[in-house]
Amino acid sequence: MVFVKLKLLFPIVSFGLAIGYVGSQLIWSPPSRAERTIDVFKAICVARYLGEPDMSPLDLGFEESLSPDGQRVWIDGITALFLSLNETSCSLSTYAPHALKKWEAEQTLALLEPLVSEVFPDLPHDPRAQMGSIHKGWMVGEVGSQQRWGIFFFAYPEWGDGAGSILSLNSPKQN
Repeated sequence: MVFVKLKLLFPIVSFGLAIGYVGSQLIWSPPSRAERTIDVFKAICVARYLGEPDMSPLDLGFEESLSPDGQRVWIDGITALFLSLNETSCSLSTYAPHALKKWEAEQTLALLEPLVSEVFPDLPHDPRAQMGSIHKGWMVGEVGSQQRWGIFFFAYPEWGDGAGSILSLNSPKQN
């Protein structure tokens, strides 16, 4: 009798575990590339601009590397994002063959717009900040001036081997 009950219990428990696993993947699925891009942008670029404690790219799972021109960059093995930092800018980029697809770039921009309006309500949309097929910029200051700063997002998924994207927060240059 106990053997029969155990024989029934095993499939029931196995089925329950399988349903639980599938359900958890639906509920707690990993973030999309667009969500990850915006999460990293907030945690590193926006926090840095606002003077909040720096979060290390390493804490977010990025690996440190050197760019071809010898600059230090961090690479996200999950999303193929490249993070570059200097005194006045913080940028997240993608490059072919791992550039954002058009729908990913559109989703990134859709997530970026409310973030900019919430955190930088006084930063106006700049219609002159254009490049690529998907773009938007929020900038102040004259083009080429030391006081020009803001946020821009450019994506050019249709450029084949030259496809890519860049999301950048540029601070005013220090004299």
